[in-house]
Amino acid sequence: MNKENKLGLVVDVETTGLGPDSDEIIELAVKLFSFHEESGEIIDILDEDSYLREPLSTTAQRNYDRAYRIHGISYDLVRGKTFYDEK
Repeated sequence: MNKENKLGLVVDVETTGLGPDSDEIIELAVKLFSFHEESGEIIDILDEDSYLREPLSTTAQRNYDRAYRIHGISYDLVRGKTFYDEK
């Protein structure tokens, strides 16, 4: 990567709802890229990944059906999953 290129990171988050005290994050998707500082043109996708997590609280689990209608991530996809914290 030359001096004129910079790094950027896009993060997408899906949750079981909008309540910070009652809902939980169930998906984190990230994309690391390099871009030209002056033009803003994306040069390369350096890394990308998506992580799923089963909600732990009973409130978040109870709200899941309503959230599913918005994000389309079935409970079967998140069941038993946890985020890969090391990465």
